[in-house]
Amino acid sequence: MDASRDARSPILPLTLFAAICAAPMALRLQHPSLFSDDVTRIGQLQTSPSLGSLLFVPFNEHMAPLFQTVSWVAWQLCGRGLPRAPLAFVLASLLPHALSLLALGVLVRRELRSATTAMAAVALLGLSGLIVETYAWYSASSFTWSLLGAIVALDCAGRSLAASSRRGRSGWLLASSVASLLAPAGSAIGILAGPLAVIRVVFEPGISPRRRILGLIPALGTLLYLGVCALHRFREVLASSDSSRVDVGLAIRNVATVPSAVLLPGQFGLPNLAGYVPGAALMAATGVLLLACLAWARRSPGNRPAILGGVWLIAGGYALTIGLRSYAGSPMTLINERYQLFPQLGLVLMMAVILRPWLARFDGNARASALAGLAVAVVVLTLQGRALQKISTTYRWDEQAGTLAAMEHLAEVGRDRGITRGQIVAALDPVRKRWFNHEGNALMMLPITTPEPRMPEEQVRSTLLASLSAEQREAIYGGVNVARYLQPSGDPAGTSTVARGRLDRKFEVKPAGPDRWVAGGWASFLEFDLPADARERDEAHRLALKVQGPVEVWWSYGDGKWSEGRSVRWWPSDTEEATEWALPLDRLPHWDRSKPIKMRIIPRRRGPMTAGEPRLLR
Repeated sequence: MDASRDARSPILPLTLFAAICAAPMALRLQHPSLFSDDVTRIGQLQTSPSLGSLLFVPFNEHMAPLFQTVSWVAWQLCGRGLPRAPLAFVLASLLPHALSLLALGVLVRRELRSATTAMAAVALLGLSGLIVETYAWYSASSFTWSLLGAIVALDCAGRSLAASSRRGRSGWLLASSVASLLAPAGSAIGILAGPLAVIRVVFEPGISPRRRILGLIPALGTLLYLGVCALHRFREVLASSDSSRVDVGLAIRNVATVPSAVLLPGQFGLPNLAGYVPGAALMAATGVLLLACLAWARRSPGNRPAILGGVWLIAGGYALTIGLRSYAGSPMTLINERYQLFPQLGLVLMMAVILRPWLARFDGNARASALAGLAVAVVVLTLQGRALQKISTTYRWDEQAGTLAAMEHLAEVGRDRGITRGQIVAALDPVRKRWFNHEGNALMMLPITTPEPRMPEEQVRSTLLASLSAEQREAIYGGVNVARYLQPSGDPAGTSTVARGRLDRKFEVKPAGPDRWVAGGWASFLEFDLPADARERDEAHRLALKVQGPVEVWWSYGDGKWSEGRSVRWWPSDTEEATEWALPLDRLPHWDRSKPIKMRIIPRRRGPMTAGEPRLLR
C-alpha cells in the first residue's frame, strides 16, 4: 500500500524539475566572479560615504535606486572586502532570477488555472539560453529586478479583477502600482511594468467602464518613478546619453528584425539568423507575426490581455533597448542577452496560452502534472543545453581571485604607509583584465586608504612593488597593455642582442614568407625559446619584437605554466609597415630575469600577420 502510494507521489518529478531549472544557477555558483561594469559599481561603493549618496547616481542612462540599494547591501554583507565580493554579487544576481521564476509560476497558475502550464512557463523562461547574462552577470541582473517588479505588477492587476470587494480590488491595484514604481527602480526598462498591468485590467472582457478607468492606477507607479527621477535631473542624463542620437529609421529596422532573427529562433536553441537571412525577410516575418497576434487577440477575448501584454513586452522591450541604441555608426545590437529578457517574458506568456489546452489535461492528477512539467523542462534543456554551457566558460576567470587579493594587499600597504588611493592608481599601470576590458582601470576598486598622503610621490611605485610577492605582481600586472612604453628598437642589425628567440612550435599559424604568417584563430600562437645564461639575462634591459598589429606576449619559465599573469598586451599603433618595437623590462614587474624564458606570440586578429623572432637587448 505504501509503495503504491509512493509511486503515485509527485515529489520526485517535482524535485527533478526544480533541479533542472536551478542547474544554470548552480553552474554559475561554481566559479563566482566579477565582470565588466561590476568593477565600476564597486568603485562607486568604495568611494561613496553612504547609501543615500548612491541612490540616484546615474549609471549610463539608468537611474536605479533599488538596484543601487541591492549593490550596497551585497557590499556590506561581504564585509566590503574585494576577495569576498564575487560570491556576494553572484548570489545577489541569482536572487531576483529565482524570485522571478517563482512569481511567474504563481502568475501563470492563477491566470490560466493550470499547474502544468505554470511549470512549462517556468522552464521556458528559466532555461532560456537567451537571458543567461541576466543572472550570470551581476550588473545585468538589474534587468531581472525590473522583470520581477513587472511580473508582480501584472499578478496584482489580475488579482484585482478576481477580488470580491471594492476594497480588495483597490488594494490589489495599489499593490500593482507599487510594483510598477519599483520595477524601473531596478533598471529603466521597468517602465514597461505599469502599462503592462494596465493592459491586464483594461482589456479584460466584460468589466464595467468604471473598473476600466480604475485599471489605470498601476500606471501611477510608473509616473511617480519618472517624476522622482526628474527631480534628480534624469532628463539631463538622457540628453547626454547615446540614446539622444537615435536614428529613427535604423531603430525601426532593428526592432522589427530582432523578434524573427533572435527571439523566436533562440526559443528552439537556434543561432541568430541575422547573418543568414536577409533583413527584409526578417522584418516581413515580424510584421506577419504581429498581425497574427493582433488577429488572435481579437478572436480570443479571454486570452486578449495575455496576448496583448506579450506583444507589449516584446515591442516595448526591444524599443527601449535596441531601439534607443540604434544611432548612426552603431552596430546592430542583437546579442546583448539582457535586452532579450522582457521580450522573452512576453513570448513565454503567449506560449503558455498556446500550450494550455494540451497541458491542462494533466492537472487532474498531481503526479501526471509533475511528470508533464518535467518532460517540458527536459525538452527545453535539450534545446538550450549548448547555450547554457557558456555559463561555465564565459564567466570563469580562475586568476581573478589572486588579482582581488593583491589589490586588497595594496590597500593595506596604502593604509600602513600613508599612500592615498590616488597615489596608488597614478603610480601603477592601469589594470585591465579580460573581465574588465574597458579603457578604465580596475584599480578603481581600491578603497580610500588615507585622507592625506604621507609618502613622497617618487617613492610610491618602488614601495608598492617591493611589497608585492612574485605571485601578486603577476596577479596585478598580468595582461597589462604596454603600448605606451613601446619605442622602435633602433637596432635592426642586432648589435645589442643578448638572446635571440628560436621558433620552437606553432599552432594554427601558417608561414606566408619571411616573418609573415596567417593566423587561424584566437587559439593560434608562435612559441619561441629564448636561451640565455645567467650573465646574459642579467645584461638584458629591453625586449624587442618585430610585429604589426595587436598581439599578446605570453611567457613561461619552463615549468609548463602559461597564464594571463605572465603576459602583456603588445598593441602598437597600426602602421603600414612592420616595426621592431622595444620595451624596457623595468616596466614589467612580473618578469623574472633570473629564469629562462619560453615565449608565445598570440595574434588577436585572424588572417595575415607580421611577427619576427623576439630578442633580448642590452
